[in-house]
Amino acid sequence: MSIHNAKKFISRIMEEPSLRDRLNGASSIDELFAVLVKEGIPFTHSEFEEAYSNRLVSCQFEEQASHLNELKMWWKLLLGILGSGAEASSGWCTSGATCSAGGCSGCS
Repeated sequence: MSIHNAKKFISRIMEEPSLRDRLNGASSIDELFAVLVKEGIPFTHSEFEEAYSNRLVSCQFEEQASHLNELKMWWKLLLGILGSGAEASSGWCTSGATCSAGGCSGCS
């Protein structure tokens, strides 16, 4: 996994409503990861946060920042709905975790 995947995820989710629809259609964290793996963009919670921060500081207009903040809120909400609470609050993976469509090992 890499921050590159998280950056790619952010770009794609903003440009491809069909990807967002597939993620919204997941009924579990496992299904959500399966979509990310199938799309070739698995990433950890910390990688998402770093990619989000990098993208946020590059926003030139308030509207861009607002759109990015909405994306982050959607992502956290989706994780919260599908997760058991820990995934939504502390992050679904740590940077040392190994994640796949079947779940994670080494998650906190």
